[in-house]
Amino acid sequence: MKIDNTYKITQSLGQAKETIKKIVDITGFNQSINIEGPSGIGKSEIIAQLAEDFNAELIDIRLGNIDTIDLNGIGIPDIKNKQAIWTRPEFFPPENCDKKYILFLDELNHASEQVFGAAYQLVLERRMGTHILPKNVLVIGAGNSIDDQGIAFDMPSPLVNRFLKINVKPNINDWIGYTESLGVDWRILGFLKCNPDYLHKFNGQSSEDNFPTPRNWIRLNAFKNHFTDEDLMEVILNGLFGFSLATQFKQYLKIVSKLPSLVDILKGESQTQTLSDLNSSYAFYMLVKSYFINNSEDITFENITNLIEYTNKQANSEVMQMLNVDILGVINKKMSKELKNKLHYYIFENPDFAQKNKDFVKKIKDFKTSLVA
Repeated sequence: MKIDNTYKITQSLGQAKETIKKIVDITGFNQSINIEGPSGIGKSEIIAQLAEDFNAELIDIRLGNIDTIDLNGIGIPDIKNKQAIWTRPEFFPPENCDKKYILFLDELNHASEQVFGAAYQLVLERRMGTHILPKNVLVIGAGNSIDDQGIAFDMPSPLVNRFLKINVKPNINDWIGYTESLGVDWRILGFLKCNPDYLHKFNGQSSEDNFPTPRNWIRLNAFKNHFTDEDLMEVILNGLFGFSLATQFKQYLKIVSKLPSLVDILKGESQTQTLSDLNSSYAFYMLVKSYFINNSEDITFENITNLIEYTNKQANSEVMQMLNVDILGVINKKMSKELKNKLHYYIFENPDFAQKNKDFVKKIKDFKTSLVA
């Protein structure tokens, strides 16, 4: 969490998700929440995860694409009683039900002035006309920042005041953790680990065709098996990110194509090849981390020690020590007691290893006890 130069307290999406959980623990589903941040950073995905965590049905309403009739429903004449009966809007949860819902008002500040007016009652009074929201409905809005230069309007003050507002910004470590379950390619993750400012970079004065966002990096992952097709990738990269970043990423792909074979390194058969630049080091970092997360059943004492010996000979020691700590983190979660005990002896009790790798042993001292099962 930090305070930016506009006096806004901002959180990463992961932090915002945990904040919302704490708010719900305290207030139940009564407090309406508004998440505001740049476009394409994953606000909608976080709401979907919250619905899953709360075991709630997600009702997704794009306020920028609807009119007041969609919110208010349609009045049906009741001739006998000389009054109108308003139909319940399609999205509106049934009254007096026990099921949990998240009513997600996406594109909140894209809405027209008329829709803002109709939304007042929904957010302020938790009702639309005669239809009342059940108590187990959490109302969450999301919208782009006004300074994002997309379609966004200042919300009326009474509506703003009813929400508890959370400002969010993209965070590289947060995003990488989120994408581990999505199978995002290690080359993409390595590039962004080395160049975190490119996770989301918007310049309203630029004439580029597009700009990088977390959403577009995930879209790029669909083409990961075609990274060697230079003509295709030139078009894809320019279309997703603009010319400048496309040129940089193409050069990066050429660099990482020359990385040593991980299979040979794990077997102890690789000639030591120095990873001289940060792009190579971070790409190797993500390659190894992805392998260990997805192939934990194939990891042996021998290939772990071969890898540690290799990384401890590299020039970018800070990156390599981060990698080794991550590897040990995977081992702690997934490896057997026997393997952990062998590694404990190898790293901490073997005088030959300790002498050659003093910095490494010092940095991972926190693992000393956890490596004993």
